Amino acid sequence: MLISLTILWALSLSFPQASANFFPSKSFVKSSIVQVGSAQSQSPELAEAKELVSRVVKLYGERKYEEALPLAKRALQIREKVLSPDDQLVRSALVNLAELYLALGKYGDAESPFDRVITSYRNANPNDVRLINVLDSMALVQYAKGNLHKAESAYQESLRINEKTFGSENPGTVESVFKLAEFYQFSGKYEKAVPYYQRLLSFREKSEGPKRDEQLAEAIDRYACALRKLNRGEEANNLEKRIYRSSADSGNRSEAEILGNVLNGRAISLPRPSYPEDARAAGVSGTVLVRVVIDEKGTVIRACALKGPRLLVRPSEIAAYRARFTPTKLSGIPVRVTGVITYNYVHR
Repeated sequence: MLISLTILWALSLSFPQASANFFPSKSFVKSSIVQVGSAQSQSPELAEAKELVSRVVKLYGERKYEEALPLAKRALQIREKVLSPDDQLVRSALVNLAELYLALGKYGDAESPFDRVITSYRNANPNDVRLINVLDSMALVQYAKGNLHKAESAYQESLRINEKTFGSENPGTVESVFKLAEFYQFSGKYEKAVPYYQRLLSFREKSEGPKRDEQLAEAIDRYACALRKLNRGEEANNLEKRIYRSSADSGNRSEAEILGNVLNGRAISLPRPSYPEDARAAGVSGTVLVRVVIDEKGTVIRACALKGPRLLVRPSEIAAYRARFTPTKLSGIPVRVTGVITYNYVHR
């Protein structure tokens, strides 16, 4: 499972300008490579649309979203004129347009084309696996707009389709479980997050492969983070010991190398967190401690607020994900670093 999911929740949903940098959308890529049939390929209009989509995909990969937007609109216009509303090529053009809006942080504009695609798939087959990625993207849109119930419903539907089609332990199902767990944690619904983290951890413990240790550490770290926010610190500590004991036993010092150091002074970029209006209105102030895991490139890949006022936890975690550090090396080899970033909120 990609670590970037956590960065996605923290950044793209709360800082629209950052969404393009941290959301390589699967649904965009998959829908953009739909092949046209031999009969349709004879249509000059559809040939033009196909060429436009190719340019859109290229520009999207280069993060030139504004430049790609009119091309995506034109491709959709052509396909809607020639094809039926439920044709897969129309659906793919709608998804492409919606993903561009999402990358630009234009969530209101993204909602309508995503909704059209979802309705089209549901009417034809409510268990169509192609719904999964579109539902996940719609969940992000709804989260960004503050419609948490709709976001939750979209993720739940995505998980249901995965489970029904592929089973409870398929990688796609596990990814859906992880997304729900993260959604609940970032929404402050920690009790709801716990059973999904438990499912994730159970799967990671049984999994194999070269990424197994990293994925298991991620599952433990995120689960422990939710437990801490529920004041279940002892359980969290026992979980986290497994990460560091495993690192020490294997001789891999990367994630246990620096533990507990305050890292503020080592940051090359340390954006200030936003001060939520509800916290400011309530006169909430204080210090938030955020434990972070920094990868070999100096990027924060995991962040968890360990201590601080509840209303200031989420903006502190979001700010931590945006921080950048000089890579740390041991004997000339880049390593991961675990430490703490502190954020001080002063009410005026």
